[in-house]
Amino acid sequence: MILLALLAGCTSLGEAPETKTLRLCFGSDGEAPTEWESQSWEVSGEVAALQTLAADENYEELNIYSCWETPELLMTVLDEDGVSWTLGMGQGERELPELDLAVGARVDLHLSGVFSFGQTAGATIEDAQGLVFAADLGNWGRALDDQVSEGLRVSDGERTLTVEGDCGTQDWGQIDFQGDGDALSLETGERGTFELAGETLQALNAGSFVYTQATCTDVAGLESWMVWR
Repeated sequence: MILLALLAGCTSLGEAPETKTLRLCFGSDGEAPTEWESQSWEVSGEVAALQTLAADENYEELNIYSCWETPELLMTVLDEDGVSWTLGMGQGERELPELDLAVGARVDLHLSGVFSFGQTAGATIEDAQGLVFAADLGNWGRALDDQVSEGLRVSDGERTLTVEGDCGTQDWGQIDFQGDGDALSLETGERGTFELAGETLQALNAGSFVYTQATCTDVAGLESWMVWR
């Protein structure tokens, strides 16, 4: 789903780095939004179920934003109005890290879906300790704001590599994760750790580039990332 003129500050033309595919999907047993309408939802409730899925395992497709491929983890949250919400998550070839979640925990979800010519999604999970998980597919623009949560800012970093792709010139670069101290700057495919509100979080730049010159129509860059505790 997120597979994919030199500018000052970029290196010479080279090979595109390997991206790390993220998967996000979500839905509820309430009313689904109108197609092609961008929306966000704030959900507070209790984790009712955590289900790990095999790559070929069947599951009921979620009704707001589709994963397109089987997610690795489905988390179901029952909100204060009795509505059931499900968030599906996955990374690479069944490489989703173990998340600090448990059935019965109280959590706050922020779910964001961008439904335009292309579709993308983002999500955050927070509990009483702070941020548990955040991710933005970033394949048709950003679904989450730069200010992801209290104390955490995620933004474009330095552009370091120029690549001639099938559809034009791409400038690849870093994503900056700003927590308590200096920003953590990661190239595509890199992982690292940073501090947020006294907790150590991990971050992944799953892929980041912009088109500086496009030769195809209906293409977009990429700013895909994940943070977890």
